Amino acid sequence: MAWIFSRNTQSDGVDSEKIPFIPLGEVHSIDEQEIVSTTSQSLTKSWRPVYFKVVGYCTNLGWEILPSFVVAIIKPKKVESEKKKLHPTAFLDGIRGFACLFVVFFHLVYAWYPRHHYGFGYPGDGNNHYIIQLPIIKVIYSGASMVYVFFVVSGFALSYKSLKLLRNGSIDNALQSLVSSAFRRPFRIFLPPLTSTFIIVLLVRLGAYEPARPYAYDDQVIPDVHEDHVERFATVWEQLRHWVYHSHEMCGLFRWSRNNPYDGHLWTIPVEFRQSMLLFFTLLTLSFSKPVIRTILLASLAVYAGYVDPGSTLCFYAGMLMAELWLINSSKATPSPVDSRRKAFLTRIKTAIWWLIFLLGLHLDSNSDYWEATPGYSFLARLHTNRDFWHTTGAILIVFSASNSASIQKLFTNSFAQYLGKISYAIYLVHGMFLHTLVYILLPKVWEYTGKDTLAQYELGWGIVVAVFLPCVIWAADLFWRWVDIPAVKFARSVEEACSIRKGGR
Repeated sequence: MAWIFSRNTQSDGVDSEKIPFIPLGEVHSIDEQEIVSTTSQSLTKSWRPVYFKVVGYCTNLGWEILPSFVVAIIKPKKVESEKKKLHPTAFLDGIRGFACLFVVFFHLVYAWYPRHHYGFGYPGDGNNHYIIQLPIIKVIYSGASMVYVFFVVSGFALSYKSLKLLRNGSIDNALQSLVSSAFRRPFRIFLPPLTSTFIIVLLVRLGAYEPARPYAYDDQVIPDVHEDHVERFATVWEQLRHWVYHSHEMCGLFRWSRNNPYDGHLWTIPVEFRQSMLLFFTLLTLSFSKPVIRTILLASLAVYAGYVDPGSTLCFYAGMLMAELWLINSSKATPSPVDSRRKAFLTRIKTAIWWLIFLLGLHLDSNSDYWEATPGYSFLARLHTNRDFWHTTGAILIVFSASNSASIQKLFTNSFAQYLGKISYAIYLVHGMFLHTLVYILLPKVWEYTGKDTLAQYELGWGIVVAVFLPCVIWAADLFWRWVDIPAVKFARSVEEACSIRKGGR
């Protein structure tokens, strides 16, 4: 048998007698075990951190893609620590959330239900007596009037902080707040829709819009309103040029187009931006006015806007006036003690009055296209022939009554309404792409199984598709809110801080 070491072997003065004799076969066996053991240990040590990192990333991604309300159910302690106390105007977020949801319902209805044009009892064909056509109920799919609700809420919310500081005598802080809001507004308004339309560009290039193209203008599938279906150009470069052009038209500071072919619902975005800038300019102009004079001038501007064009300008000025009145009411001294029964009685009377005003606002916002001959609305045509005037009036009454009634505010400060308010902008931006892909593709397929010859079959197929569509939109909106909307707000703030001389820069 061969030996590794000879007895006569010496190395560096080491006594060879003390070096053990190891047979070659034994050496091979021991080395193999040691190598396998050492290798497995080293591999375990080297791969273990990578493994745990991968698992950690996958786990974090899993939590990220879950809707936030699901995380709230699974990890209530984590969400509880992130909860904040509702601010005094939190009801505005809830109103905005429901208004956005009703706009989505409107876009689901106006393409497939031609009777949405008519109100209850319209004598056109004698068949307009469905419950869903009744006033107040009809508001849940009255998209045009809900846009005016958006504008009133924006006017209130954008002016609230500056007006509050002005009434407290902090003119410098009010001006700083006003300048900050004006600086950040373009980022806040335009970054999310630029992102959503770019996502649509990607979907178009990936072919996601193509299966729906045969149905987009087919009267047998979409019997009423046909929205523009995004054109797919021959090359990516042509598509990007087309998107850049229309994005510029939407975001242009001095001129803009209401029509965005990538999402026709975005016509409200440039209007919102324009009216925001007008509101900031008005606040700046009236900053040094006495509170009474400012209130009178705001009321005058609102009346004049309603006379000239009862639309978005009236809504924004009305919202700003409401914020002023709300602050005046909040600053009033605590009333002297009165008889508890009398106080309770007066409170009930006031609550009932505000509820009547709220319901009147819902009634006016249920106004249909052929309202002049619709029972409950025909007399309004004799008072004012512009339907938008009544829509804006209804929107103003809804927000004004809610701002003055704690009872009505409960409708909009619960967790569901507040969640809708948080993701409302995201819902508005993402629901169009699901409408043009998921609904346009799925609805004809579902009708092949359910049929659509009878009303029951028609509505069954439509209802199945809506039941798929709404969760997908809510989920996508939740992701868009967390991944795009919130970062856009933070980005606007960081740009402002980087540009501001208040931080020590020049």
